[in-house]
Amino acid sequence: MERIRQNVQANPQATVDFTDEAERRFPESPLREERESIAIDALINLQKMGSARGRAEFFLRRYPNGKYAAHVGNMTGMHVTPSGPPPK
Repeated sequence: MERIRQNVQANPQATVDFTDEAERRFPESPLREERESIAIDALINLQKMGSARGRAEFFLRRYPNGKYAAHVGNMTGMHVTPSGPPPK
């Protein structure tokens, strides 16, 4: 996680790569919410707003009241109202 946090601005593509790898290796990590919010920030830094918004939509359905939900919503303009159980 430290490597992910350190690279979000300096090397956003590496951050996306690190977060994707961490998701594959540790899909149920307690740090998953933070990791995903950082990945969204990295996509924004890469000027990939479509990808950031797509990932934010999934994020906000999964963590509608999470610690990083307001930040993700503010950064992407996505404000998803949850309906039903979160995606797996």
